[in-house]
Formats: sequence, C-alpha cells, structure tokens
Amino acid sequence: MLRAAMADPGTVQLLGAISAKDTTMEATSTMETTTTTRDHESSPAIQRRRRIGIAGRLGIGAGVAVTAAAAVVAVVLNSSATGGTEVGKDSSAAASGSTTVDGSAERAPLMTLAGSIKTVTPSAGDAWLVKATQVHGTKTMQVVYTLYTDDHAIYTGNSVKDIKRAIVRHQDQMTDGGYAPLLKAAVAAADSSPPDGRTQMLKAAKDPLVGLDPAAQKAVWDKQQADAKVIIKQKGGDAKPKPYSPQAVQRHFDNALWTYSTQALSAGDGNTQVRAGVLRLLSTIPAVSVKDSTTHGKATLTITAGPEVFGGESSEVLTIDAKTGMLVTGVSTVPGLPQASTTYESSRVTKAAL
Repeated sequence: MLRAAMADPGTVQLLGAISAKDTTMEATSTMETTTTTRDHESSPAIQRRRRIGIAGRLGIGAGVAVTAAAAVVAVVLNSSATGGTEVGKDSSAAASGSTTVDGSAERAPLMTLAGSIKTVTPSAGDAWLVKATQVHGTKTMQVVYTLYTDDHAIYTGNSVKDIKRAIVRHQDQMTDGGYAPLLKAAVAAADSSPPDGRTQMLKAAKDPLVGLDPAAQKAVWDKQQADAKVIIKQKGGDAKPKPYSPQAVQRHFDNALWTYSTQALSAGDGNTQVRAGVLRLLSTIPAVSVKDSTTHGKATLTITAGPEVFGGESSEVLTIDAKTGMLVTGVSTVPGLPQASTTYESSRVTKAAL
C-alpha cells in the first residue's frame, strides 16, 4: 500500500524548491537515498522518483520508480534514532562538508586507477560511444546511447540518430545539461585534494548542509526531519525524527557524495577527467569496499556501497574496467523489490562517421 501511495505522480517535496518540470518527489539532506534517473535539464538534487523518457538519462540503478520511492520512506521508518554505523569523526569535518579521509588500503585501488587512466592512450577514433541498457527486474526499461568526444563534449539520445541530431543542434550535455555542475565538480576533483573534492561535489549538488557551522546545520537538519515526518504521516507511515549529530551529518555527506558522484560517472563515463575525479571521491567513503574481479574475461574492479551508506537499507554495486575505469555494470538493490541494473557497452568510434 505504501509503495502504491508513493507512486502518486503528484509533487511531493521534503525540502527546498525545484522548478515545475522537476516535480514528482525530491528527497534531500538527512534522508539517505540510492541514485535514480535524472533528466538533463534537472537541477542537481537527490530524487527518488523520476519519469523515464527521451530526455531522461540513465543513472546508476536508474528508473527504479516505485522501488526508489518506497526505499526513501523505508529508510526514515526503519532507521534507529542514532542512525547506522558511525563513520564520522568530528564536528569540524561535518561542518565543512568534507571528511577525514580514511585512507584504507581496501580503497587504494581507486586512487591508483584514477592516476593511471590519465595516461591511457585511447585506441583509434575520436570518441567513446556507450550504450546503456537499464533493466528493472526482468523488464528492460530504457536504452540510452551517449557519445563522449575526446574534446570533452557529451551527446545523448535513445539512438545513434538522436546523437547525430544532438550534434547538429550543439546540445552538449557537458556544458548545458542538468548534470553539468556535477560533471564540472568531478573534473575538479581529479586534481583536488580528497577533502576539497568532496566539498566541491556537495556544493555543486547544492547540498543544504555543506559549509554550515554545527548550529546552522542543526537548524536545517531539524526542519528537514520535521518536514519528512509530516510527509510520511500523510502516506500512512510513522517516523521518529533522527537527532542531529556530527556522525549523522557525516553519514549524510557520505550518502550524498556516493549519489552525486555516481550520477556524474554515469553521465560522464567517457570523460577521463570525470572518471578520475569520481574514483577519487568514492575512495573517501569509509563504507565503500573495492575488490578485484573479472567480467566477461576482462579485469574489473567491483565497488560496493553497502547498507551503511544508505541508512541501513539498500546497496549499490558498480563494476568498472580495471584499466580504463569505464562503467561495465551498475546494480541497485532494495530489499523485497526487483533489482535495478544497468549494463554499459563501450566502443571507440569516429564522430564524423556516425
């Protein structure tokens, strides 16, 4: 019943104003979330339910729709008063929006790969063509084609024909799309210190807590918790507000950083600087693990964000090429609901020959 209620296409906002075309549901700040579909023209915000259409762009675990909407309520209803595993360390880190980088050897491969892919010389051609196929359970939801040129332009559509049209119309998503702020932050993170990179990404995403002192953070936090409780009550649920703490803010920042960074990666997969920046950002999240793997005979890295990143609910797993850092698969899991996955097929092409 709750999932059906959350599927209501009416506008439901937990905090902040978004444009009329960004309606359906926005879940920001203190409520952990998994990534979902975003439109190119959308302002950066964690969103739980989005329409899927020609203008849509696949994110990691995109197009989950009711799955995503139900998950955001489940997080609030099921989270303990103190939240999940504590990964924060001090209030100053929480106030700045950056964290004390753990430096775990388990995530070191991400930093190593981020540095090495800058020196990789692409094979013949002048662009990457990526076909992304998103499946919800056993149903194919959407197929998106994206062209990433070596001069850093991004063109996307539901077919190669759409890409040609986008090129003619100069619809470069790197500069004009809704993902542009996140992409620019990812590029900056490729050459920034990890704490600075985190702060830049959170600011690009207009996170309401980043950069605030503890007192100001608490005021925003408390308001969001109160607003969320009202919305959940309207949907037939009940939620106990989670108290403000530096640790809770740290968990929020880690969740938001994963969400926005993976959105940037899914939108800018063919841009070397974007990939390098995102890998560096993900390496700063203590609850993220990295393991060597093999996919279709090729060496890959499997990056897992477990329930700790999502308030005790859900998980997301990315598989990337161990040499190029490009996406291979992205899987989003919410307990009791169909799994959402996206498969990426990448090939070198010549822009003029499309």
